[in-house]
Amino acid sequence: MADLLSQKLISVQNVSQNNAYTSSVENKTTTANEERNFRDILRENKTNIIASGLITGGAILLYLGLTRPGKSDIFNKYINGRIAEMVSIVDKFSDFATEKMETAFKESLSYIANYKKTHIVNSEAFISKLKPADTPQKVISAQDTAFGRLYQTFKDGIKNYMDDFSVLFQRIKYSMRGEVSTEQHRTTLKLRDYCTLPHSEKIDEDMIGSAETRLSSKQKSLIDFMERLKNTKTNIAENFQFGQMAEAITESRLSATRTKEAMLDIAFDKIRKMMSLGKDFEPMYKQHRYDLSKVQSLDEYLKPGKIPDEVMQSFEPNMFMEILEKTDLSKLEEKDVNSIFYKMPYDYNLKDLRYLIDRIRLHSIVDAEKSGKVYNAMAIKLEHLSNILNDFGEKELLKRCNFDIEKYNPDLIEARLYRINQVSRRMGYENFSVMNREMLKVNESYADLKLPKFADVIEGNPAKYFKG
Repeated sequence: MADLLSQKLISVQNVSQNNAYTSSVENKTTTANEERNFRDILRENKTNIIASGLITGGAILLYLGLTRPGKSDIFNKYINGRIAEMVSIVDKFSDFATEKMETAFKESLSYIANYKKTHIVNSEAFISKLKPADTPQKVISAQDTAFGRLYQTFKDGIKNYMDDFSVLFQRIKYSMRGEVSTEQHRTTLKLRDYCTLPHSEKIDEDMIGSAETRLSSKQKSLIDFMERLKNTKTNIAENFQFGQMAEAITESRLSATRTKEAMLDIAFDKIRKMMSLGKDFEPMYKQHRYDLSKVQSLDEYLKPGKIPDEVMQSFEPNMFMEILEKTDLSKLEEKDVNSIFYKMPYDYNLKDLRYLIDRIRLHSIVDAEKSGKVYNAMAIKLEHLSNILNDFGEKELLKRCNFDIEKYNPDLIEARLYRINQVSRRMGYENFSVMNREMLKVNESYADLKLPKFADVIEGNPAKYFKG
C-alpha cells in the first residue's frame, strides 16, 4: 500500500533527491555538481524510453521484415529503412528536448545554489563569538548579540523562498514546454510524410496496405512516445528541483537550530563553571513542557507589566516580549490561544520561545543582584505560555494529521501535508521527519493515526510537504 501511495504522490518515475543532493555546513554541493547531477538524471532513461517506443505498435524494428514471410525482401528493407529514419527523427527530438531542459532549468538550479550559499548557517561564525568571553557578563552579552544577528540574517525559507522558487520554476517550465511542443509538432509533421507509400502495379496492394498500416502504427507509437518523453522529463525535472529546494530549506533550518542550541550549550557550560553552579544548571530547550507546580501564586506572574528598558534591550524584538508587557495570560480563552499560535512567525516559533526562556534564565543568574526578580518573573510567564502553546499545537497537529491518506488524490494529499506543515513549523519542527519523530515520542494518540505509517513515503518526497 505504501508503494501505491508513493506512486500517487509523484505520479511519474521518482528521482531520489538524497542521491543528488547532500548538504552540510562543512560540505556544500557546488553549482557545477548540481547541474551535472540534473543533466545525468534527464539523460539516464533515454535508452529505455526509446526501446519501449519501438516495441509499441506490435512490431520490433529488427523483425519487421519477417512479419510477411515469402514477400519481397527488397520491399521489407525499404519499409525498415523508413522506420529507422522515423526513429532517427524522434531521437533528434529527444536530444533537443533534453538539451532545452538542461539550458532552461539552469536558472532555477542557480536559485537553489544561491539560497544554500546565503541561508545555510556557518555555526562556527556565531559560536566563535562566545569562546573568548572570560566573564559571565561577557558570555551573555556575546550570546545575545549572536542570537540577534542570527535572527536578522537567516530568515525562514518556507514563506517566501519556496513560493518564489515555485513561481520561477513554473515560468521556466511553461516557456520551455512551448519551445519543445513547437519542435514536437514539427517532428510529427515529418513523421506523417513517411506513412504514405507510392503505389505500383509491381507490388500488390495488400502488401502496400499492410506496410502503410505498420508505418502508421509506428508513427502513432512515436508520437505517443514524444508526448510521454516531454511529460516524463518535465516531471523528473520538477521532482528533482523541488526536492532540492525542500532539502535546502530543511538544511537551512537545521543549521540554524544547531547553531542556536550550540550557543546555549556553550553559554550554560561557561557560566556554570565561572560561577561554580551545580550540574543541574543546564538549558531546558529540549523540554516540551515546564513544571510550574511549585510556583506559588502563579496568576500574579501571568499579569502584563512593564519591562525595564535595560532588560528589553538585551533581546531582539519579538512577539513574546510584547506578550510579557501587554497580555494577561491568566484570562486566555481558546480563541486567544489560537490567535497567538497562528501569529507566531515561522522563524520565531515555539522552539525559539524555549531558547528565549533559557537566555532569560542565564540573565537571571548573571544579573541576579540588579534584575534577577524581573528575569525570574519573565521566565515563569513565558514557561506558562510555552506550555499552553505546546498543548494547543499538539491538538492542532492531531486534528490535521487525522485523515486517511490512502483515500486522497495527489493534490489533496499535498494540500493536507501543507496544512500540517503550517502547524508543525510553528511548533519548531524543521520538516516532516522531525515532526513525526517528536510526536511519536510525546503523544500516544499520534501513533494511532494512519499518517505515521506512511512517514517513509512522505519523507522521500519532501517537496510535497512544503508545496501548497
